[in-house]
Amino acid sequence: AELRLAGRSVEQHVVWLGLAALAGFVLPPLVLGLLQAAGVISIGWFVPALAALACAVIGPLLVHTATVEKAATVKTDLRYQVSAYLDVVTMLLAGNTGYEGALEQAAHAGDGRLFVELRRRMRESGARGASLTDALHRTGAELGLDELEQVAATAELSAAEGAPVARSLSAKCATLRSALATEQESEARLRTSRLTTPIVGMALIFMALVMYPALSFS
Repeated sequence: AELRLAGRSVEQHVVWLGLAALAGFVLPPLVLGLLQAAGVISIGWFVPALAALACAVIGPLLVHTATVEKAATVKTDLRYQVSAYLDVVTMLLAGNTGYEGALEQAAHAGDGRLFVELRRRMRESGARGASLTDALHRTGAELGLDELEQVAATAELSAAEGAPVARSLSAKCATLRSALATEQESEARLRTSRLTTPIVGMALIFMALVMYPALSFS
């Protein structure tokens, strides 16, 4: 799932890991050998070998960590797009638009990755004669977005039990939208709190730089 979010296949990821390991194994000994040949440093064979083994392990770890961080960033952006999509669906349902019409029209309200994937999946579902909720379910499963799967499940369950689909779907979208807004607000507060320590540290360093000359001269 993380590789799909990062836009990379398993084969491509394996190739990148292999290249990182190869580069980590070859480059450090090569650089150290050139420095030793130029007389800049004087070391034995143990240090280049140790550096090669360490970098051969660290290189793939760095590549994998960067991929995971990129996937997390994309996932966060997709959740914001889900919130926007649910906003549009809720407004369309409030305007007495049918639930399938609301789901389809809301997919044309943006140009982000989520909206592009939804439109593509909806075209595929239409070609196969499947419902739009199937497109939502497949998109949510592919991108790891539980909210879309919940919306699809709510619409399918309401239709199967004969309940008013638009009313049930509107309530579900409103609930999910509120939950996403609360989660995003908590995340924003957490990010703000993480900035407190660096800001205080910078302020203390600045005060020390200002006060030290005065104290030294006194």
